[in-house]
Amino acid sequence: MYGKLSVHPWLYRGEYEISPLAQFLEQHDYHARTFTLKGHGGSRNDLLQSDRHDWRQSAEDQLQDLLLGSEGVHLIGFSTGALIASYLSVQYQDRIKSLTLLSTPSFL
Repeated sequence: MYGKLSVHPWLYRGEYEISPLAQFLEQHDYHARTFTLKGHGGSRNDLLQSDRHDWRQSAEDQLQDLLLGSEGVHLIGFSTGALIASYLSVQYQDRIKSLTLLSTPSFL
């Protein structure tokens, strides 16, 4: 069975922003996982006490846990989460079955 990990955007709403997508995928026999990046979902001070390295590590911890029980993972990232998902897809390319990027920010 393949797992699916969704990395949420840079918003306080965290995993709730993409929970409808996760619910849809669960209904279609995917083991979907969403989570809240470190510093998100709490107070403004919580966010100020975390940085991009913490967010990446939060996602990587979730990915490693999901990979323990699955053949591979379909990785979905939304907004800033798409940047994190892109990074993880390179680091774990042998186990990432697909990469879907939604509303990916770009910097010139």
